[in-house]
Amino acid sequence: MKNRLKHDLCEDLQRLGFNTRGKTIKEVQELATSQNLPITVEENDIIEGWVGKPKGMRQVLWERGLLDPHVTYVAKIKKDDPNLEEKVEYAAVLADCADFLGEKTSLMYLGERLGVEVDRSTKCHPELAGEGIEYSWGRAKSVYRRAKLADKKGKENFRRLVADCLSSEQVAGKGALTPEMIRKFSRRARQYILAYFFIEHEMNIEEEGLHEINIEGIKKEFKTHRSAIDFDEKFINYCFHKSEAVSSSEQSAAATRQ
Repeated sequence: MKNRLKHDLCEDLQRLGFNTRGKTIKEVQELATSQNLPITVEENDIIEGWVGKPKGMRQVLWERGLLDPHVTYVAKIKKDDPNLEEKVEYAAVLADCADFLGEKTSLMYLGERLGVEVDRSTKCHPELAGEGIEYSWGRAKSVYRRAKLADKKGKENFRRLVADCLSSEQVAGKGALTPEMIRKFSRRARQYILAYFFIEHEMNIEEEGLHEINIEGIKKEFKTHRSAIDFDEKFINYCFHKSEAVSSSEQSAAATRQ
């Protein structure tokens, strides 16, 4: 037996002319009982089975004969696990399968159907995203967070604010995402790409500007998806403070000439 939903009871009571607005579920049940309306319903348990359901990682590995009976496999290894070295994650084994390595994402599949090519950057590393797109999003988020609450209320105000955050106009309260600023962000992303390349190949980092980036610290601190504003907010703000200072000096110079 299962209790009927409040919504269903209210519909039955409203057909009898009762007003159920503002009543609690207990009050609705009592009113339904007084009118000889059932407040419970009998439902059969449905055993769905495995037909049409996606396979789990363990099932896939078992079917391929990749599970070693002498090894302990887990879905996720905990950092504080005392038997850390004796366990292997299912995902680590699947990562060596060619079809999983080359599997297309849903977005790539959809893009292919639309006749366009969708490329992807490294997961959980927005600092490597092409042309520094995450820095542009970081700047837009920064402008949005500084906006007044009144500018965020209402659909039209919200849409106007989003447009301002992504604007290329160099005005207070707007994104100021000019081509020059986008190029700065692109260079920053390239610095990260080079730094990771040097670390991967155990090379000395000699590229100018790379010494400013604490790659190892970022690798240890961040393990999940994040945005550029989470780890490089100072760089984003510095770029725009410097840009605003240059713009102000140019305007002052122009006013003096006039």
